[in-house]
Amino acid sequence: MGIFKRLFSSRLSFIRSGFNETLSLSVGQGCQVGSLMIHLTKEENPERRKEQKAVVRLDDKEQQVELSAFPLKVGRYQIKLVKTDKKSSSFVVSEVPCRDTDFKKIESNSSSSSICTPIITEPDWHGIAINAPGEIHYKHSLDTDYIDRDYVIRKEPKVIIAGTYTYECAKLGREKFTRDGHPLLMIKNTATDQAWGQTIQEIERGYIHHVLGMNVSYDDRDFHIDNEDDESGTTKPTSVGGWFNADIGMHLERPSEPVDYEVYIEYGPYRSNTVKITVHP
Repeated sequence: MGIFKRLFSSRLSFIRSGFNETLSLSVGQGCQVGSLMIHLTKEENPERRKEQKAVVRLDDKEQQVELSAFPLKVGRYQIKLVKTDKKSSSFVVSEVPCRDTDFKKIESNSSSSSICTPIITEPDWHGIAINAPGEIHYKHSLDTDYIDRDYVIRKEPKVIIAGTYTYECAKLGREKFTRDGHPLLMIKNTATDQAWGQTIQEIERGYIHHVLGMNVSYDDRDFHIDNEDDESGTTKPTSVGGWFNADIGMHLERPSEPVDYEVYIEYGPYRSNTVKITVHP
């Protein structure tokens, strides 16, 4: 999960407005936003003049860039350098929005982080966050989504809901996520006001059976669990988290005219943001 922490100096300022974060740094200062780290340094150039540079690190890749190189795209982050006054500047970090075509590159119903997984920057975040394509062209998807894939028995549009979650075990109760509980994905046709839902598990099972033509047994997927020790020395889980890429294409009917769907996920006390998908004929 993304965290924000002060790394070098006490004068680092942090302003949050959605996912649009302004970072005012001086030389020797640094910050972390999600999995992105930035700090400023000053080095001698060939003319032996001190020159400010930014060190940008994403996961295990680090690069040192001149300030003239901004705006800079690093992974799914866009970094701009903005003059705040004559003597100081700020970095503005925002998320690069996913394109609708990016969702087509994700494996249906996989449980790993993907190029469209929401970026979380809040410290100690708990909840569910989802991304989805804005528009789906039904016939075009049928013609192109599964080209050269002979294993597909019945073609359906590929409509991925990419999500991430972290739950507090104390809120859910351990029984909720280890036995009978599965997140419920809700789909609402805004034209008819009809809404229906299936669990993430049911969506995957339906896809395997209907699209792939397979009958398989299903084991609950592994959860990532953070643990802490209580006073007796016994380790107990504190939170559980992971990712999902639910393919809801087989649950959307081909319309005669564009139709808007609203999609969200709920699980116990948690409810995700709502995304809108416009399905064209």
